Amino acid sequence: MGRAAAWLGLSDQELLQALELQAPSGELEAGSTAWHSALSLIHLAYRLEHLAGDQHGAQQWLRGSNVGLGRPPIERLVEPGGASALLDYTHTFYR
Repeated sequence: MGRAAAWLGLSDQELLQALELQAPSGELEAGSTAWHSALSLIHLAYRLEHLAGDQHGAQQWLRGSNVGLGRPPIERLVEPGGASALLDYTHTFYR
């Protein structure tokens, strides 16, 4: 999980928000909201690598403006359900 967050260039605070956690925790409980968000974040990192071609492109996409979302994707990522929503978004608009 930490590797995907680092690869995407997420700060510690952004990672906590993406996982819907108030504070860092050791292991995520299987089936918890944070666990599902972590899986979505990992899949999102792989998806963005495929779409953007490399880490730099993925980070640019995440922090750049996005007409379809009406804001930078990072702003959606740090909202509840954001990782899953962005993963769905990439599958819908980018094949």
